[in-house]
Amino acid sequence: MNFWNDITDDFKTVFEMDPAAKNKLEVILSYSGFHAIFFYRLNHNLWKTGIPFLPRFLSQIAKVITGIEIHPAAKIGKGFFIDHGMGVVIGETAEIGENCLIYQGVTLGGTGKEKGKRHPTLGNNVVVGAGAKILGAITIGDNVKIGANSVVLQPVPKNSIVVGVPGRVIKKKVIKMFDDGPVEMLDHVHIPDPLEEKFEEIKEYINVLERRISSLEGNTETIKVYNTLSGKKEDFVPLVPNKISMYVCGITAYDVCHLGHARSAIVFDIIKRYFRYRGFEVTHARNITDIDDKIIARAAQENISAEEVARKYTEEYYRDMDLLGVSRADIEPNATDHIQEMIDTIQGLIDKGYAYTVEGGDVYFEVSKFDGYGKLSGKN
Repeated sequence: MNFWNDITDDFKTVFEMDPAAKNKLEVILSYSGFHAIFFYRLNHNLWKTGIPFLPRFLSQIAKVITGIEIHPAAKIGKGFFIDHGMGVVIGETAEIGENCLIYQGVTLGGTGKEKGKRHPTLGNNVVVGAGAKILGAITIGDNVKIGANSVVLQPVPKNSIVVGVPGRVIKKKVIKMFDDGPVEMLDHVHIPDPLEEKFEEIKEYINVLERRISSLEGNTETIKVYNTLSGKKEDFVPLVPNKISMYVCGITAYDVCHLGHARSAIVFDIIKRYFRYRGFEVTHARNITDIDDKIIARAAQENISAEEVARKYTEEYYRDMDLLGVSRADIEPNATDHIQEMIDTIQGLIDKGYAYTVEGGDVYFEVSKFDGYGKLSGKN
């Protein structure tokens, strides 16, 4: 029964992992990856019973038919999928966990002629990109992505991304492999490259230096800004020499972008660019409110989750800003990533008497505790 249960899980996985899979008959007749897994499940069961020769012989026939070589002694968990598959090699002592996905040209091989365990072990929810090679008796942790054409020779901790030759680990605190479903798993190309990120940092630093040199050689006029509190223009003096931190309120992601969003984004983008032109090191922060009553209401209206609403309209906002040529902020936290910090902060204000709760659970700031409240707007 285990054979048919495993095959059933593998068959279901095809439809979860491959958007091109249209119907059951198509998969049964034309998916070489599924054919290879079917043959493997059969051969592995024969291998476990101790039948000599036949499992290896059948595995070679399967290789000729599918272009995929899986040793019958390999151990593969349920929900396994090979996409495209041509050129895949899985060695005798390889072990693969549950819900794993590998692409064409992948090798799970050894590094020599040693006996015993000599092939890699993959944890659960592992994605191995096209052409990647994982060699030796190493362990790849759960929830790992291995980029296309990487060569992995060292163990990889769980919740990591690996790229390059030899493979370099990019550690992440959390990689939610299934938050976006199979689409997230299928992407084995758009993976961050640490070298590219470092080069981008160096390029930006060079740009800052060039702007500073240009500023020293050319325009040295003092920047003046309008101080709303004093009601007059004053010399702009940053709190930290040559460094400016900008916070600009971001969108609440429940609807498409309007002119008010565009105005704010363009104005502060120009200010940021000008400061950088003048040689300042600018850090621009902008939050995204991805959960609130309006988002929940829109989710009910569109019959989708609040997360889907927020993601949809955040992406549309970015598309609009890209068309306007507005640069991205350096730091863009989502509200949902910091819910607990908000709760702790609000509770701290309540405990200290700087905020109070009203009927219904809403919390208001106690304005009487702040002597200067209203001074900026002239309504104190």
